[in-house]
Amino acid sequence: MNRKSFVFGVVLVAVLAVPCFSFMGKLSTEELEADAELIAVGDVVEKECRWDEEGKWIYTYVTLVVDECVKGQVENEVVVRYLGGEVGKKGLKVGHMPSFREGEEVCVFLREMKTLKTLDNVTDGKMYEVSGLEQGKYEILTGEADEKLIKNDSLYQEVNVQGITDREVLPTMPLSEFISEIRAVMEGEE
Repeated sequence: MNRKSFVFGVVLVAVLAVPCFSFMGKLSTEELEADAELIAVGDVVEKECRWDEEGKWIYTYVTLVVDECVKGQVENEVVVRYLGGEVGKKGLKVGHMPSFREGEEVCVFLREMKTLKTLDNVTDGKMYEVSGLEQGKYEILTGEADEKLIKNDSLYQEVNVQGITDREVLPTMPLSEFISEIRAVMEGEE
């Protein structure tokens, strides 16, 4: 391959790759709810990373014990799958994917994955993915007076201080208020 062909190939790849790095705009509660088949509050009890059947991609499987279904119904547990994770010394990090920690309490907007084969550890024969990617997963924290609060570090607001624009993580919100907002959106659809 000559130098011109090589340079052309590099430029072509760079030009075609630019749209892949687009900014993901903030989704509203209405958009998240419309895309979700299940909105659940629960605890992350297990997180496992493994290769796909072809050994090309790493996926993370999160088992969530459901305490409350805001939308939809499940028995007790759901398994959530997303692209990325670490297996041994190999890792894959994918932008805008949610991340979970064992022991974490969460509120998640989920939709059923329809193209996957059933895995042994899937309790109801279904597997889910997070709607809105990282925007569809909220961590639940305990605030003052044991009040439950939601937080999503992927959501920012633009702050302009003395002509300098910066990003600031949106503040927490009471979980009860967030669930009321979701239910109000669902009632408005009927």
